[in-house]
Amino acid sequence: MADRPTEEALNKIAGGDTGTTGNTGTTTTTTQKALGLSLATLTPELARAANLPTGARGVIVTAVDPNSDAADQGLQRGDLIVSVNNQPVISPAQVIAGVDAARKAGRSSALLLVKRGNSPELYVAVSIAAK
Repeated sequence: MADRPTEEALNKIAGGDTGTTGNTGTTTTTTQKALGLSLATLTPELARAANLPTGARGVIVTAVDPNSDAADQGLQRGDLIVSVNNQPVISPAQVIAGVDAARKAGRSSALLLVKRGNSPELYVAVSIAAK
């Protein structure tokens, strides 16, 4: 059972963890750090590499800091963040805005709705408390 693509497949599709934009300018793989995660806008190529169903919407995780709470909570490269605190997201900026809003509201965690491959979505609470 292969729910998760290989590191090589994701690296090839995402252009690595370089924070660069693809040659066409249409595949924005701007890498941003939030919650110990590197994030990218979901493209059809990334969706296929992550074994996501057709029509999936969200923000793809391109890397996870192994020392982060996100890693402790089981988030992995290739996971799709569908919403942050019950607000749908389709760009890394929306994820960061949701986390910032939770911090400003005094919350100690952000609630992420995550999809992995064809598995059912699940909620994951990730600490956003300053260390």
